[in-house]
Amino acid sequence: MRRPLPLLLLAAALCAARLASAAEHPPISTPYAASFRAYDRPSDDGNAIGVEWAPAEVEGPTIQYIVEVASEEDYQAGKFHTRRVPSLSAFKSDHPEYYGSAKSLRNIHYIMVEPAKYYPPQPRRIEEPTKEEQEKLSATARARLQARLAYEKKKERERLMAERRRINGQTYYFRLAITDGRKTLYVAKPDGQPKVVTASGRPNYFKWGKANNLVFSILFCAIVLGFIHAARKNPNLFIRKIAGLEAVDEAIGRATEMGRPVYFVHGLADMGSLSTIAAVNILARVARRAAEYDTRVRVMNNDPIVLAVSQEVVKQAYTEAGRPDAYNPDDVALVAADQFSYVAAVGGLMVREQPATIFLVGYFYAESLLLAETGASTGAIQIAGTDSYTQLPFFIPTCDYTLMGEELYAASAYLSREPRLLGSLRGQDVGKAFLMAAAVVGTILSTAGVDWIRNLFLAF
Repeated sequence: MRRPLPLLLLAAALCAARLASAAEHPPISTPYAASFRAYDRPSDDGNAIGVEWAPAEVEGPTIQYIVEVASEEDYQAGKFHTRRVPSLSAFKSDHPEYYGSAKSLRNIHYIMVEPAKYYPPQPRRIEEPTKEEQEKLSATARARLQARLAYEKKKERERLMAERRRINGQTYYFRLAITDGRKTLYVAKPDGQPKVVTASGRPNYFKWGKANNLVFSILFCAIVLGFIHAARKNPNLFIRKIAGLEAVDEAIGRATEMGRPVYFVHGLADMGSLSTIAAVNILARVARRAAEYDTRVRVMNNDPIVLAVSQEVVKQAYTEAGRPDAYNPDDVALVAADQFSYVAAVGGLMVREQPATIFLVGYFYAESLLLAETGASTGAIQIAGTDSYTQLPFFIPTCDYTLMGEELYAASAYLSREPRLLGSLRGQDVGKAFLMAAAVVGTILSTAGVDWIRNLFLAF
């Protein structure tokens, strides 16, 4: 018997609707029961519990997980607080501060549960007189009242904090379910009953995720201390030759032969800058050598604090050289506080006095090329040093020697040969060599798919 065409069209439409519904709502299944667990979150003050589970076979925008939490009392009564989690969100890798950033963590769903949010402590009301009642009190009584209220509020905050710690430290029960809006399935035990896991929060006084930082810190400190011990036994411990520092004595000797002054020009940074501190250390060596040679040293400052420190450093250098009477405080002067006023004044002095040697040491800005070009036009030997990488291109072509970056910091140890500075410098060099080797090896291994060395150096 032939069916009417409208019935065939209706049947086809129903089949298409069922197929579309099946595609939109795929059949759901629960995550693997053994993957569902709850535990105290590491490296915190005990205010949260971690709950994690492996993804289900089918996930999508219409599928959600339901995490149920209950205190021991509510669990006995069958009462649970619920929290819904979209199936395409909330992964363990979202919390690298606690678990690192390993790729495997992207396949583990994870949420933090703070019990004190579900079972908050009840604050106590503190009775306060009305504003009108307070105005009727004397000034002394009002002050006593304010002090008493402040004390009671402080004690209440302390009580609430202690109560939160107590609440978080109790045992809590968790269940996990998955739903697509039409059907809800619990993660179940073999007997079919919903699986229940328990956990409680507690303070963790050591962040194990950063143990690698502690190990490397101890290792590098041991290396530095070892080299300090070696430097005390052998002050001539080898350090790579730095041409700019090797030329210091030669440059001062040239000024002595020519009977011209030595100029020491600070940068524009204040005394809180590392480059300024390094420059002052170099100034001490230059001033002492100049005092021994009976050569005039003029120090150009633009900051009052740097001026005071420079005066003391130069005065001490002359005293150590056995010539305190040769020290002239006017040679260590505050030239100008403004950037380009300072440049104009120093440039003018260079042109008029024609120094034989110029040290440009510190942190410089746009004035670097103006100073260096002016100094070069006088025919002076110029030794520059800065950790401002934007100004190094101007110093390198205009100066005879340039201390670049960390060479500026190494100068004090290089010139003084003081065991503690010398040993620290050698220890830092060994540490840098170790990190460079680790970077090369780690790059090769990571390219080959081995990530353990990269994870070893994570500072999460």
